[in-house]
Amino acid sequence: MSTTTRLSGRRLPILMYHSISDTQPDPNQICVSPKRFAEQLAWLNHHGYRGVSMVEFLDADAHGRGERLVGMTFDDGYDDFRTNAVPLLNDAGFTATVFVISDRLGGENEWDDEPRLRLMDAAGVREVAQRGMEIGCHSSSHARLLSVDDEHRVHEMVDSRAALKEIVGVDVQGFAYPYGDADESVAAIAKDAGYGYACATKPGNPASPWLLPRRFVGERDGGMRLRLKLALAGR
Repeated sequence: MSTTTRLSGRRLPILMYHSISDTQPDPNQICVSPKRFAEQLAWLNHHGYRGVSMVEFLDADAHGRGERLVGMTFDDGYDDFRTNAVPLLNDAGFTATVFVISDRLGGENEWDDEPRLRLMDAAGVREVAQRGMEIGCHSSSHARLLSVDDEHRVHEMVDSRAALKEIVGVDVQGFAYPYGDADESVAAIAKDAGYGYACATKPGNPASPWLLPRRFVGERDGGMRLRLKLALAGR
């Protein structure tokens, strides 16, 4: 996919995950148990959907081949993505995009009160890339981009991209805004930084490759709730 992303003009079903683990307590509901995640993948498969990375999804959509595809995204780059999510994705024949935080590799999610979860280190990031997953950027430090000045935004979005490119050895096409917070001003920086696309949360802007809305997925999302979320996203 080139850094000039073309959109088909329809709403795209993009799912947003965080941790795939049984961790409790989980006040922010960021954890989906491996059992529930396997059930969600099975439901998608059974209903004729295939989960794919964002770079694959957007390329397919631009060429009219995205009708039964679903974008699979994982924010923060938890190590349980490597240990729990990737084996299940591989077994299902799915791919995904994991958005990692360049200055916190090997650390923890210190921006949350709880639960404390380990983040992938550089070796883990390279491992999942070698296993077919797309590596995207989730900023340098997980800063709220709408709360900092433009100089800080550029650091969070530009320097982090360069750091991740050095780790994985390929260009980094995608960005996910920390906390999902974004507007046209930060989207312009993402575009100027060379990202082919950037993911927000709802409402986002489905007409902009740099403000793509996503649907949060949690432990409570069984088949009926997944069906509703896909319907709301145009499927």
